[in-house]
Amino acid sequence: MNDSASAAPVAATSDENSRAYLKPPISPEEMKAIDQEIGAGRDLILKLKKEMSLAVVGQTGLIDSLLVGLLSDGHV
Repeated sequence: MNDSASAAPVAATSDENSRAYLKPPISPEEMKAIDQEIGAGRDLILKLKKEMSLAVVGQTGLIDSLLVGLLSDGHV
């Protein structure tokens, strides 16, 4: 028997429910603050990579993997 033929149709999400998940647009000031935070995090990661490359020479892939492990609390 074909299960797909007897499957019930998926109900469309109501307009009220979909609005609950929408967020208002970010203001330019908020976007600038987010960009600054991302830049600061990027700078920190680059410094970490530079220092790690002094101990683990020529293994950029390994350094990247180690950083992923450190930043994800070991969940790799």
